[in-house]
Amino acid sequence: MNDVAPVATRKGKFSPFKWDDALLLDGQLSEDERAIRDAAHEFCQDKLFPRVLMANRLESSTAKS
Repeated sequence: MNDVAPVATRKGKFSPFKWDDALLLDGQLSEDERAIRDAAHEFCQDKLFPRVLMANRLESSTAKS
């Protein structure tokens, strides 16, 4: 016996979920704001990510407790 009722789907009522822009903020940004966002993303990928990756590999931290 199956006591669980099937979940109703609402196909067509909602657009597909966008994981990279969950709150749909990208469409609300001006061109200048997009440029700032892209520059910050590039900085994080070029400068910060390699440091975090290396710290993770070495299991080290610069945080003082």
